Amino acid sequence: MEPTPPPQMPPPMAPQAPPAMPGRPGVVTAAGVVMIVIGVLISLIGLVVVLGGSLIGSVGTNREISTQLGNIPASLGGFIAAIGAVVIAFGVLELASGIFVLLARAWARITAIILAVLGALFSVPGVLGGSGPRGSIVVPLILLGAYLFVVWALAVNGRYFARG
Repeated sequence: MEPTPPPQMPPPMAPQAPPAMPGRPGVVTAAGVVMIVIGVLISLIGLVVVLGGSLIGSVGTNREISTQLGNIPASLGGFIAAIGAVVIAFGVLELASGIFVLLARAWARITAIILAVLGALFSVPGVLGGSGPRGSIVVPLILLGAYLFVVWALAVNGRYFARG
């Protein structure tokens, strides 16, 4: 009887690559880009409003105007600048949520949906009251459609964000 050879070691296992992550759905990419673009535009509009408010506030330093109007220009300018600051904050939140939607963060998906619903609600008065010789419903209608697209795209693709 021959001696049994020592047991062989199993061949070393080749390192396996981690399973490939499924690609980001195209509508999620589009929704993130839409949020980024709208966020930048709204932030710029807010900046213009802040600058306009500061311009109105600086009009009150004119002696003739301040004797006639008192502190009204400064107060009105501060109020308008505060509204502009809120608009800038809304735009920056949209920008950040759009960036992080592209990075597949679940919190960004929820934030983007909430911001898109708020943006759509703010667009509705422009669509409803924009008819007439001076008003145009084109821009509010585009914004409303973009926001509704974002809500739909992020709502139906929740599985993509829940993967990690």
